[in-house]
Amino acid sequence: MKTPVPCDTRRTPFAEARRSLRLAVAVIAAMHLTALLWIVIGWHLAGR
Repeated sequence: MKTPVPCDTRRTPFAEARRSLRLAVAVIAAMHLTALLWIVIGWHLAGR
């Protein structure tokens, strides 16, 4: 009976870079969304 081998036994630098790149893209997208939200709120408040 074999023991199940975990999938990430070989952690290649390519996979690490791809994960960090995806994290950076998510952080940048969240920052852009929050900045856009603040711009829209400020624009609505200034319009009144």
